[in-house]
Amino acid sequence: MTQYMLMFSLGPVQPFIAQARKARDLWVGSLLIANLMQAAMKDIPKEAFIFPAEQKVEAVPDIPNKYVALFTGQEAALQAAKQSRENIKKHWEEICRVVWKKIIANHGDGQAISIWTRQTSFDTLFEVYWAITEEGKQEYKDWLDETEQLFAARKRLRDFKPQNESGEKSATSGDREILHGSSIDSKSINAFWQKIASSHSAKDLDQEGKEHLDAIDTIKRFAMQAKLLSSEQPFPSTSSIATASFIESLLGRNFDPQILNQWSNATIDKLADQDPRSIPLLLQKAQSLGLSKWEWLLQRDGDLYFPSIFTPRPLEKSYNIKEPSEVATVIGEGQKALRNLLATTSALGITRPSPYYAIVQMDGDRMGVLLSGVKGEDEHRSISAALSCFARRTVPPIVEKQYPGRLIYAGGDDVLAFAPLARDTAESGQPKHVLELVDRLQSRYSEMVRGSLPLPQNKERLQGITASTGIAIAHHYTSLSYALRSAREAEDAAKKQYGRNALVVTVLRRSGEQTQVGCHWCYPNLAEDAQPIPLFSSFLTLFKEDILSPKCVHILLEEASILVGLDSSAQKSEIKRVLLRQLSEGKKNTEREERLKQLAGYVVDLAKAMDDQVSDGASLEVELHADSRRYGLVETLGWLLVMVFLARKDQDQE
Repeated sequence: MTQYMLMFSLGPVQPFIAQARKARDLWVGSLLIANLMQAAMKDIPKEAFIFPAEQKVEAVPDIPNKYVALFTGQEAALQAAKQSRENIKKHWEEICRVVWKKIIANHGDGQAISIWTRQTSFDTLFEVYWAITEEGKQEYKDWLDETEQLFAARKRLRDFKPQNESGEKSATSGDREILHGSSIDSKSINAFWQKIASSHSAKDLDQEGKEHLDAIDTIKRFAMQAKLLSSEQPFPSTSSIATASFIESLLGRNFDPQILNQWSNATIDKLADQDPRSIPLLLQKAQSLGLSKWEWLLQRDGDLYFPSIFTPRPLEKSYNIKEPSEVATVIGEGQKALRNLLATTSALGITRPSPYYAIVQMDGDRMGVLLSGVKGEDEHRSISAALSCFARRTVPPIVEKQYPGRLIYAGGDDVLAFAPLARDTAESGQPKHVLELVDRLQSRYSEMVRGSLPLPQNKERLQGITASTGIAIAHHYTSLSYALRSAREAEDAAKKQYGRNALVVTVLRRSGEQTQVGCHWCYPNLAEDAQPIPLFSSFLTLFKEDILSPKCVHILLEEASILVGLDSSAQKSEIKRVLLRQLSEGKKNTEREERLKQLAGYVVDLAKAMDDQVSDGASLEVELHADSRRYGLVETLGWLLVMVFLARKDQDQE
């Protein structure tokens, strides 16, 4: 019997998800798309699906915005496409109806209804595309390729959707009108939003009515409260992500009870507003220690670990504490308790809270090329199963159970996650910092997808199964949209500028200065300890434990224009000299000196391996902040500068 292939997608995904001011909005946007796709697939028999292997959302958004299914008749495929679209539309309209009823209805007039109806219109907001092709007599891979080409051609014929968005625009989307009543003066608009905010906490909405949202912003902000999503797991703030490793170090440590009691009492009531489930690893550790003893610590948002929160304006804006005597009490007790807590933890060797966190964006390389080589339906299903298993069974444990991070989504080969930069305490086998985290993700991705291919396996095809990752390291108060854009640009640079199978990190310092570095995950003919992640990790440990002064990196960067012109032997000699001179006086011993000599050699070896992969005749720069490719030695020293940053030796203050 002749089969028909249906390829179906919902979009646009990136704008819908990325238009967010809070980390929670980003998470909910991703969860909304996943729930809509779950609705799209619910009436199709499971055995019809080629991709994805799983059609229901679990704890995190882990199904993609596209599916491929086979049907025994053209009409059946067409009806499935139409039904998928209708199911998405019905589910979306129900979400909009409930959020309107629970959040806006009591405050909105005819004008607000008009804006809401226009902006939430399914036909205007979403793009649904599909393509159907007949099996024919061609090979499976040609059939799949034909469907992909037809599908791509349909997407290029985008439907024109006129926009009629006047007045003040949402600061989040930048292009949609904010919700408001009939009166459009600023005082009336503020009053409109102040009424809505009065029913919610300061973490949900600005209590003064100065946070103006459009309809889509509002749905993202309150869909979780309206209990409309498949998961109700709360999402932490960027501040809590940044400080997660500090909290991990606190759990279970022997403190002076008076210090902890003082901190607990100073941050009780209105300040204890975080759900303990927000960061799974911390909850898991607290439960293993006795939740009743430590749960209160998980209820504190990360912003409380920075002195600036204990000033009048932040307390009013973030916690709605504004009565003068209460403000004075919270400031006095909070500042004193925080000073004592940080002094105690420093004495115990616990690294102080970092104001920076990482956004991780990973994507599989050459997925189209991989699929174009499938020999049949069974192989395609095997690859799909591997991608679903990676997204559902591998990524969440690595990010959320082996590391104190949180996933935004994991859709097959596509991963977006938030993570703290580094940890003081990590159990054996767990990632110690964000570079080890992403290295583990890409390694497991490659292993799982390669393992899904049938025997005998083509070596050249296996080598093409890789992933590229971009990381943006941002201050916890940096605009989320800016940090997300930087992570996407870093991933794009990993694919285009560094030739895929690569990692690019961009450090967004609060001062405005940026540092971007990149490299491949591994290089041929290098010792294991000379490969990028192990080498950089070694330096991170030396900086973190104050064995090696960060000054060595700055000295070598100043010498870079001369060093790149020397031969390998001379480079190793000079780097060795500088490292040994910057070895801390109180920590010198023969073993460490020999280790530094070895690392100096590894730095040069890695730099040469980087240079060897640059196209012949390509111009290389000696400036670290040059836009084009740098000499391998400059790139490697740039990575060491990032290690200094991760070790908290060269970070801006909060």
